[in-house]
Amino acid sequence: MTISADAISTPRYILHFERKPLAPVVSKLLSIQDYHVIYGFSDKIHFDKFIANYQMPLTPYPLVKIHLKNVKESVGNGLNLIAINATGPEAVEVLAATNLEVLEAHIHHHDQVPASYRLKFDSETQAYHVEESLV
Repeated sequence: MTISADAISTPRYILHFERKPLAPVVSKLLSIQDYHVIYGFSDKIHFDKFIANYQMPLTPYPLVKIHLKNVKESVGNGLNLIAINATGPEAVEVLAATNLEVLEAHIHHHDQVPASYRLKFDSETQAYHVEESLV
Protein backbone atom coordinates (compact mmCIF):
# COMPACT_ATOMS: atom_id res chain seq x y z
CA MET A 1 0.00 0.00 0.00
CA THR A 2 1.41 3.37 -1.01
CA ILE A 3 0.76 6.17 1.45
CA SER A 4 0.32 9.54 -0.25
CA ALA A 5 0.55 13.07 1.06
CA ASP A 6 -3.25 12.88 1.41
CA ALA A 7 -3.12 10.27 4.18
CA ILE A 8 -4.79 10.03 7.55
CA SER A 9 -4.16 8.10 10.75
CA THR A 10 -5.34 4.50 10.64
CA PRO A 11 -8.65 4.12 12.48
CA ARG A 12 -8.50 1.83 15.52
CA TYR A 13 -11.98 2.38 17.01
CA ILE A 14 -15.60 2.56 15.97
CA LEU A 15 -18.60 3.85 17.89
CA HIS A 16 -21.66 1.69 18.49
CA PHE A 17 -25.21 2.88 18.93
CA GLU A 18 -27.66 0.17 20.00
CA ARG A 19 -25.08 -2.56 19.26
CA LYS A 20 -24.44 -1.45 15.68
CA PRO A 21 -21.55 0.56 14.27
CA LEU A 22 -22.48 4.20 13.91
CA ALA A 23 -22.76 5.27 10.29
CA PRO A 24 -23.17 8.68 8.66
CA VAL A 25 -26.20 9.44 6.51
CA VAL A 26 -24.91 9.25 2.94
CA SER A 27 -26.64 10.35 -0.27
CA LYS A 28 -27.49 7.52 -2.63
CA LEU A 29 -24.56 6.89 -4.94
CA LEU A 30 -25.78 6.72 -8.50
CA SER A 31 -22.92 4.65 -9.90
CA ILE A 32 -22.72 2.14 -7.04
CA GLN A 33 -25.60 -0.06 -5.95
CA ASP A 34 -24.29 -1.30 -2.60
CA TYR A 35 -22.29 0.74 -0.12
CA HIS A 36 -21.51 0.73 3.54
CA VAL A 37 -19.98 3.65 5.45
CA ILE A 38 -19.13 3.72 9.15
CA TYR A 39 -17.30 6.18 11.37
CA GLY A 40 -13.80 5.20 12.48
CA PHE A 41 -11.42 6.92 14.87
CA SER A 42 -7.66 6.75 15.24
CA ASP A 43 -7.60 7.46 18.98
CA LYS A 44 -9.64 8.43 22.04
CA ILE A 45 -9.26 12.18 21.53
CA HIS A 46 -11.10 11.94 18.21
CA PHE A 47 -14.03 9.78 19.33
CA ASP A 48 -14.42 11.86 22.51
CA LYS A 49 -14.81 14.98 20.33
CA PHE A 50 -17.43 13.20 18.20
CA ILE A 51 -19.33 11.94 21.27
CA ALA A 52 -19.45 15.50 22.66
CA ASN A 53 -21.28 16.56 19.47
CA TYR A 54 -23.76 13.68 19.40
CA GLN A 55 -27.08 13.53 21.22
CA MET A 56 -27.39 9.77 21.78
CA PRO A 57 -25.30 7.46 24.01
CA LEU A 58 -22.42 5.89 22.09
CA THR A 59 -19.98 3.16 23.06
CA PRO A 60 -16.44 2.91 21.63
CA TYR A 61 -15.19 -0.48 20.41
CA PRO A 62 -11.88 -1.54 18.89
CA LEU A 63 -11.95 -1.73 15.10
CA VAL A 64 -10.62 -5.22 14.56
CA LYS A 65 -9.72 -7.27 11.51
CA ILE A 66 -12.72 -9.56 12.12
CA HIS A 67 -15.16 -6.63 11.79
CA LEU A 68 -13.43 -5.42 8.62
CA LYS A 69 -13.59 -8.88 7.06
CA ASN A 70 -17.25 -9.34 8.09
CA VAL A 71 -18.24 -6.05 6.43
CA LYS A 72 -16.54 -7.10 3.20
CA GLU A 73 -18.42 -10.41 3.20
CA SER A 74 -21.81 -8.93 4.12
CA VAL A 75 -21.75 -6.03 1.64
CA GLY A 76 -19.93 -7.81 -1.15
CA ASN A 77 -18.44 -5.81 -4.00
CA GLY A 78 -20.02 -2.48 -3.04
CA LEU A 79 -18.15 0.54 -1.75
CA ASN A 80 -17.09 -0.02 1.86
CA LEU A 81 -15.76 3.15 3.49
CA ILE A 82 -14.62 4.23 6.91
CA ALA A 83 -15.08 7.96 7.57
CA ILE A 84 -12.10 8.78 9.77
CA ASN A 85 -11.98 11.14 12.76
CA ALA A 86 -15.19 13.06 12.12
CA THR A 87 -15.75 15.77 14.72
CA GLY A 88 -19.52 15.18 14.75
CA PRO A 89 -22.42 13.86 12.68
CA GLU A 90 -22.53 17.08 10.63
CA ALA A 91 -18.82 17.77 10.15
CA VAL A 92 -18.34 19.82 6.98
CA GLU A 93 -15.85 17.38 5.46
CA VAL A 94 -14.54 13.99 6.55
CA LEU A 95 -11.74 12.04 4.93
CA ALA A 96 -12.41 8.36 4.31
CA ALA A 97 -10.52 5.22 3.37
CA THR A 98 -11.81 2.01 1.91
CA ASN A 99 -12.44 -0.95 4.14
CA LEU A 100 -9.70 -2.86 2.27
CA GLU A 101 -7.16 -0.06 2.79
CA VAL A 102 -7.89 -0.03 6.52
CA LEU A 103 -7.75 -3.84 6.74
CA GLU A 104 -4.35 -3.84 5.00
CA ALA A 105 -3.10 -1.12 7.35
CA HIS A 106 -4.11 -3.26 10.34
CA ILE A 107 -2.53 -6.40 8.91
CA HIS A 108 0.76 -4.62 8.07
CA HIS A 109 0.73 -2.37 11.17
CA HIS A 110 0.71 0.90 9.17
CA ASP A 111 0.03 4.09 11.09
CA GLN A 112 -1.61 5.80 8.11
CA VAL A 113 -4.02 4.97 5.30
CA PRO A 114 -4.64 6.83 2.04
CA ALA A 115 -7.60 9.19 2.22
CA SER A 116 -9.06 7.94 -1.05
CA TYR A 117 -12.51 9.50 -0.50
CA ARG A 118 -14.04 12.62 1.01
CA LEU A 119 -17.47 12.96 2.53
CA LYS A 120 -18.90 16.47 2.20
CA PHE A 121 -21.91 17.38 4.31
CA ASP A 122 -24.88 18.94 2.53
CA SER A 123 -26.95 20.89 5.06
CA GLU A 124 -29.92 20.95 2.66
CA THR A 125 -30.25 17.17 2.45
CA GLN A 126 -28.69 16.50 5.89
CA ALA A 127 -26.52 13.85 4.24
CA TYR A 128 -22.96 13.38 3.04
CA HIS A 129 -21.96 13.28 -0.61
CA VAL A 130 -19.12 10.88 -1.33
CA GLU A 131 -16.35 12.09 -3.61
CA GLU A 132 -13.24 10.29 -4.72
CA SER A 133 -10.13 12.18 -3.59
CA LEU A 134 -7.90 13.51 -6.30
CA VAL A 135 -4.44 12.58 -5.14
